[in-house]
Amino acid sequence: MVNFTTSTNIVRDVHNDIQYIPTPNAINVFKRLASGYQTGLHSFNIIGSYGTGKSSFLWALEKNLHHRQSVFEPLNGQFKGVKNFLFIKIVGESDSFIAVFNEKLGLPPNSPAKKTFARLQEVYNDYNNTLDGRGVLFLVVDEFGKFLEYAAKNNPEKNFTLFSSWPNLSTIRLRILFSSQPCIRTLELMPEVWTGTRSRNGRR
Repeated sequence: MVNFTTSTNIVRDVHNDIQYIPTPNAINVFKRLASGYQTGLHSFNIIGSYGTGKSSFLWALEKNLHHRQSVFEPLNGQFKGVKNFLFIKIVGESDSFIAVFNEKLGLPPNSPAKKTFARLQEVYNDYNNTLDGRGVLFLVVDEFGKFLEYAAKNNPEKNFTLFSSWPNLSTIRLRILFSSQPCIRTLELMPEVWTGTRSRNGRR
């Protein structure tokens, strides 16, 4: 009998056990992510065709950083000694990223950027209050291209307001991970303020 499996969903599969075998490409992406953190890179774009491993990599990254599954090399100072990581995960859909992000934070979808950032700070502070020291907040947006395509068709300036008004959140150790397919239209729409290193990865 043939067993059929669906593609990895970073939200749905958070508690699932997936037999993830990292490719050399995936290991390289992890090393570049750690290196980027050390040099102060705040955003990282993983771009690859459908089925090349972007979602599975993001799933494995969270498991590895939370010490739940040894996938990549063990943490040994790669993130400047930080050992605690909070993940806010969003999967792309044909909708406004601002609305989806606000709802993820427990806010009304049309909340202004000021409230969005204030709520993000609250989430980070609440997390840190449980730690001895400061952790890192990862905002992970898988299939980000779906949000970009929606914005392109539905008032791009309005849907990118959050990006253009993103403040210098020096009080939050924030890192942003995007994944998307290598669509020329998507790359043209990628907000400059969040553009970081672009890498290709192994298995979806």
